[in-house]
Amino acid sequence: MMMKTSILKKVPKPFFLSFIFLYFLLIINPPQEVLLSFDTESDVGDEKAVQKIIDVLDRYNATATFFVMGTFVEQNPDLIRILYSKGHEIACHTNTHKNLFLISEVEQEEEIRSCKESIEKLGISIEGFRAPWRLLTLDSAKILKENNFLYDASLFDIQPNIFSIKEVYTSTSFGIIPADDYIQLLFLKLNKKLYFQGLKNIYDKKVSMSFHPHIIMVYETGFEELIKYYNQKHVKFITHKKSLE
Repeated sequence: MMMKTSILKKVPKPFFLSFIFLYFLLIINPPQEVLLSFDTESDVGDEKAVQKIIDVLDRYNATATFFVMGTFVEQNPDLIRILYSKGHEIACHTNTHKNLFLISEVEQEEEIRSCKESIEKLGISIEGFRAPWRLLTLDSAKILKENNFLYDASLFDIQPNIFSIKEVYTSTSFGIIPADDYIQLLFLKLNKKLYFQGLKNIYDKKVSMSFHPHIIMVYETGFEELIKYYNQKHVKFITHKKSLE
């Protein structure tokens, strides 16, 4: 008992008060909107996973943004059409998932333009982009602007806005760690109320969740429970483009 007391005494008072204040904000400010997105890749099993995800989203009237590779679009045009017909946003995830930091500006432009053209061939307008591994370069940002993209969604909200295009930031889990699927899958095992309160940006009351379809389907039941929980709380699922309106 003495040990616990002495440990608490060592915690700086400003830090302790800040923690209590942030926790209070989380509790009294429940999220109002969810930005749900999927980074969809080729040859990793995402085709079947996306079909299952569509069924889950249909059940709870939820919309999402699908960042798709150009090669995935070429291999699955009917699946892309189905996504688009159901109100989901289709966005660019490059053509072949190359690390933009490791290729030339000419190659970056080819990666972005080829993906955009594959989507537009289906009669679908495209305005959003997410870089592989979230590694957006200054050259790529310039290319996006030159090719009439509306926004980029590569960056986490802890990074400064130094790019020449609008950013849709990914929130962080409890304001500390990136809210990507590897982290969120761990939170799926927690109490849903804790997940609901913790995984949001306390400033704009938005939750931003991004997944890789083939990975999230490993926890298919937990994923559906999460979508159902948000639905029951009357939280609105919106696309990334919608969030900018």
